[in-house]
Amino acid sequence: MKFLCTHCDGLTVPRDFRIEGETLVVVCRGCLKESRLVRPPASGLTLHPPLPNKISHPMEIPKNLCPKCLGPRADGAVTCRHCGLVFDNFASVNFELSPDAEQLWQETLQKGDDEAAHRALVQYAQNAGELPQVVRLYRLRLAHNPEDAVAARWVEEVMRTVAAVPLAATASALAPVSASGKIVATLIALAVFILFAVLFFHQMRTLSR
Repeated sequence: MKFLCTHCDGLTVPRDFRIEGETLVVVCRGCLKESRLVRPPASGLTLHPPLPNKISHPMEIPKNLCPKCLGPRADGAVTCRHCGLVFDNFASVNFELSPDAEQLWQETLQKGDDEAAHRALVQYAQNAGELPQVVRLYRLRLAHNPEDAVAARWVEEVMRTVAAVPLAATASALAPVSASGKIVATLIALAVFILFAVLFFHQMRTLSR
């Protein structure tokens, strides 16, 4: 299982994890900090509290968080030790959604925990190259409400999408293959995944520089 660290923004396999009630606590292999993911109840997704019908956008960024990566922000710091942002250089316009994506985001919020609506939003963002902005909005919701099960669910879903899409596409294009061909296919799939992941996080880290 891979997850998006809420501190260093790295997509990585957990170094360690534990369960505290309905919360999965994972330790980042890179920065060694803990991220907390709320597990949706088995009976379905529930928001705590429910999503309002309309949210002003962009949402206010808590003062103790970096406005770019949403990692912890030390008092008096002028740069983020996680993503390197110079706070005075932050430009929120770099994180704005396109008009079509913004409309879809608002429509998705109005539908609460409708899985089809959130999945359509993620798929649209992936096709439009706006996945970093969308996952950041979900993470920003978690910053305001760590018990927001829907936001936690779709942050995890986005990471799963990042990992699964290039591998699935490559495997489909190369099948069927011989035993030796399978080794080559696996190596190519791994290379495609690494490239996709690097491009994704490079976009995340360079949006406001």
